Amino acid sequence: MFLPEFLKKSILLFLLIYSIYSLVVTFLSIHSNVIQKDNEYKERILGLKDEKAQLENKLNRINSDEFVEKEARTRLNMRKEGEEIYLLSGNEAKKAEEVTYSDTNPNSAKNDSNLSRWMEILF
Repeated sequence: MFLPEFLKKSILLFLLIYSIYSLVVTFLSIHSNVIQKDNEYKERILGLKDEKAQLENKLNRINSDEFVEKEARTRLNMRKEGEEIYLLSGNEAKKAEEVTYSDTNPNSAKNDSNLSRWMEILF
């Protein structure tokens, strides 16, 4: 029942070669996966750096005095002290000298509640 010595050595050599081959294939597979993930993370980092730079530029623009003034004029209908405002209705332009805002002129601030101010604006 014993196998000849040559057959034993051949089987042992085959198992050794197959084990080394399996280890090399596994190592190369893991190595290629690591390189692929590394490249994906590098691309993601570059994308995030670009996004960060864009957000910093946007923040700097938003924090500028020009942007604050523009937003106050367009969204809040504020004006500078002594500035004239014209309300345009179709082709006619009316001078709005009576338009005052409590935020632009602190001397004209009313002690009314917010509800009464909204009622004046809406009705």
